[in-house]
Amino acid sequence: MKVICVCCAVVVVWGVFASVGRGAAEESAGPGRQRAARLCARVEVQLDYLLYLPTDYKQKDAWPLLLFLHGAGERGTDLERVKRHGPPKLIAQGQSFPFIVVSPQCEPDQWWDPLKLTALLDEIVAHYKVDEDRVYVTGLSMGG
Repeated sequence: MKVICVCCAVVVVWGVFASVGRGAAEESAGPGRQRAARLCARVEVQLDYLLYLPTDYKQKDAWPLLLFLHGAGERGTDLERVKRHGPPKLIAQGQSFPFIVVSPQCEPDQWWDPLKLTALLDEIVAHYKVDEDRVYVTGLSMGG
């Protein structure tokens, strides 16, 4: 008889806690309340860019990466415009660097979109030997 009473008490206590927990979860999801949530979605991105790999790229396992963001005057659909300033200009003139350089081109009449830039960096990291502890961003004007 004592064992049955103890079991009944455990079931009753468990039932009380279960209903309290469920009520709290329902309350937290209600109007006027804040709750945690997560969005998992794939975003389709199209972004043209220049990519520079160091001359001895194959000799190392991982390289620093420099993301160069141009100014408003270089927006468009012609990547040659990106070569007007900064690292892309220096690379076009024959200078070499001991790091990967990624120079995207912002679409006409747009501003830099953090989601697109993040997607670009994710793509570069996935396909090239990037030292993820040494990723740097620089730019000028709209990109600085």
